[in-house]
Amino acid sequence: MFLVWPFLSADGAADVIDAFGRHARRVVYLSSAGVGSRAEEEPCEAIILLPTELERLIEASGLEWTALRPTGFAGNALGWAEEIRTTGVVRAPMAAPARPLIHEADTAAVAVRALTTDTLIGARPLLAGPEFVTQERRWPSSARRSAVPSGSTRPRWRRPPSGGGPRAGPRTWWTPSCPPRRR
Repeated sequence: MFLVWPFLSADGAADVIDAFGRHARRVVYLSSAGVGSRAEEEPCEAIILLPTELERLIEASGLEWTALRPTGFAGNALGWAEEIRTTGVVRAPMAAPARPLIHEADTAAVAVRALTTDTLIGARPLLAGPEFVTQERRWPSSARRSAVPSGSTRPRWRRPPSGGGPRAGPRTWWTPSCPPRRR
């Protein structure tokens, strides 16, 4: 079974996973790159709580499992299409954050492999594109020239520093907001 959890809480997820177990031996879950390197780590950002909890439930289910952890989908840029088409301007809070986007077809290819072969059982592959892409770079050049941050009347975007923007590597495209862990 391939699972994309469509709700904002894990309520009912254990029952759904149990039902999967009556009909399938394997579940491939579309999780998030923000989940820790191990599902047993405690998440510190609210947006990561749900995928972490679902990974835990799936792992404890006794089913064969794979948790796909994409960094972001290239097709999400289409969310700006109507605004660009009608106003020629992108209104968004930030242009400089960057991450390595993955095409949905590449994500699907990994999901198919996880469902049809044993090579990814128990794995949490990080799915990322070949390069870090800023939000601004995903917009057409005409919209980039007239980008307006939310709540502003004039462009104030800062370009990434020369030399390619953020450092390459996992999790370098956001600023951690977690408190330091005590050991």
